[in-house]
Amino acid sequence: ERCPGLQSVMFFGGDRLTDAAVIALAERCPGLQAVNFHACEELTDAAVIGLVEGCRGLQSVDFGGCPELTDAAVLALAELRQELLSVALCYFPEDLMLDVAVTKLAKQCPMLQSVNFRACYDCLTDAAVIALAKGCPQLQSVLFGRCELTDAAVVALAEGCKRLRVVNLMYWTKLTDAAVIALAEQCPALQSVDLGRCIQLTD
Repeated sequence: ERCPGLQSVMFFGGDRLTDAAVIALAERCPGLQAVNFHACEELTDAAVIGLVEGCRGLQSVDFGGCPELTDAAVLALAELRQELLSVALCYFPEDLMLDVAVTKLAKQCPMLQSVNFRACYDCLTDAAVIALAKGCPQLQSVLFGRCELTDAAVVALAEGCKRLRVVNLMYWTKLTDAAVIALAEQCPALQSVDLGRCIQLTD
């Protein structure tokens, strides 16, 4: 109540933080632009929805490592539309399927510059990443380490996102040389590429 001008907050690892606190924050600080609730394990979709409803100018959002979230949280974030520049939703529960929600995010948030879906394992398929590549040409940083994806996703990113600077594809066991060649040939701005444990790659 006493800090209505807040633009950025970080509650990394706030194990006891509840939805009610996040909703109250959103109601009292509508000017928030950047929020980090990484590893706030008690938070649910209600917190994300409340935040989106109260803070329409959000540009950067980190709800990675929040195991109670579902695809409803991603769908809510898509409503931020052109304001949203950065989203981190890593470590989603493995039994969720996020393709539909991420495809909507790609269609409605064309100004995205950074996405972090590390360790989403089977939650994402190539189709979701291809949608991001087609819908978000401004992407500069994409973190998809420990996602079970294939060359098709990387080729789409290389073709659709010429501004890529940071790419993390760690533990992509299906990744082949063709994907790396596509990045090298089509993304001249690349500064960092993590291909650790991509066991199919050769000289």
